Amino acid sequence: MVLIDTPALYYRAFYSVPDSIVNDEGQPVNAVRGVLDAIAQMIRRFDSPRVEAPMDADWRPAFRTAIMPEYKAARVKDAEAGTEIPPELDAQLPIMTDVLRAAGIPIAEVDGTEADDVIATMAAQSQTPVVIVSPDRDLLALIDAASDVSVLRPRKGGEWEAISQADLPEAYGVPDGTRYRELAAMRGDPSDGLPGAPGIGEKTAATLLANFGSLESIIKAAKAGVKTGGLSPKRAATLIEEEETLHKTIEVMRCLTDVAHGLDLESVPGECDRTAVEAAAHGQNIRRSVDNLIAALGDAGRGTDQSGTPQPA
Repeated sequence: MVLIDTPALYYRAFYSVPDSIVNDEGQPVNAVRGVLDAIAQMIRRFDSPRVEAPMDADWRPAFRTAIMPEYKAARVKDAEAGTEIPPELDAQLPIMTDVLRAAGIPIAEVDGTEADDVIATMAAQSQTPVVIVSPDRDLLALIDAASDVSVLRPRKGGEWEAISQADLPEAYGVPDGTRYRELAAMRGDPSDGLPGAPGIGEKTAATLLANFGSLESIIKAAKAGVKTGGLSPKRAATLIEEEETLHKTIEVMRCLTDVAHGLDLESVPGECDRTAVEAAAHGQNIRRSVDNLIAALGDAGRGTDQSGTPQPA
């Protein structure tokens, strides 16, 4: 099962695909094209039409800002609307969702949660291997060998980086997703308003976790005055001072795994309605991307209508 971090991919496409790609009304459709092409590529890569496209119903959920008010606060572009989405991107989202739904790819979003929470819930519920497609490093915390959850991250030049639990030690110096979350909490992420522990970067955090096993054990050692394993007096003092913030950060980063997304995962994908796809694509200048998506679904064993020549959108 392929879980698309849809918001992360449409932002990436919006800023990387030329905005000179416009529909009949002159509106940019670069993000739409980028997402459709990426999903088609994933279907072909894994030879599976079992794709879901979770979305953010709330990109700054109240339960997270209650823990840490500064969570993503710096991203707010419109204080009244509380949004970070540029208007030129926002206008593309209905086009994208209409095409995906018509093609049988469910758009899953749950009030008061982020796409990450829907992804984590689906990954926890899946009875088959799961690949999470996302550039967001936070989702590396969901990697789990026991339930066969891995992450595929886009890289420059159209390449993709597959990361499983076996790759985490070499890539980040941690043994599993749980320890990665603790590493990320210590490292911090200014773009998300997560401060981290001043002076402790990714490599130092990995060293401390390797030597002490967990954040809890690191802080316990710091309080006991341990001065080995990378735990200098200065770092120990910092960790003790930032203990509460670090625990809050971990809670903010932890994804919900029990959201009611309303989908029967065994019934995915849904039926492809080619007429609805054509209607959703009409006038949008996304003909090639739509045909590519439909062909990928068909090649992966979908029961789509492949009998006729596609009509112009």
